[in-house]
Amino acid sequence: MVNDFQERSATENPSGRGWVFKDSHSFVEVFYQLHVFKNVLSNDILVKQLVTGKIKAIDGANTLWGQDKLTLHLQDKRLLDFLCVNFTPECDISSATSFYK
Repeated sequence: MVNDFQERSATENPSGRGWVFKDSHSFVEVFYQLHVFKNVLSNDILVKQLVTGKIKAIDGANTLWGQDKLTLHLQDKRLLDFLCVNFTPECDISSATSFYK
């Protein structure tokens, strides 16, 4: 269990293999490791769900992630919109939106 956001434990830690899409276009196949936190304060705003984690291109290529909104298609068929907040060449992600299908 990850314990790294405001000393809270993650409620879920999905990991696996998925695809990143930019708009409706397939962008890159990735490995992902996520940490889901519920009801956290971020800049004095209550966020129902905060997702952080890392994604890495499966082929090992340096991916130009950019600062656009991307969508991760998880192995379990859920989707997550996110922003890449740091890339070296892995992408550290952050999302304050919920998973959807």
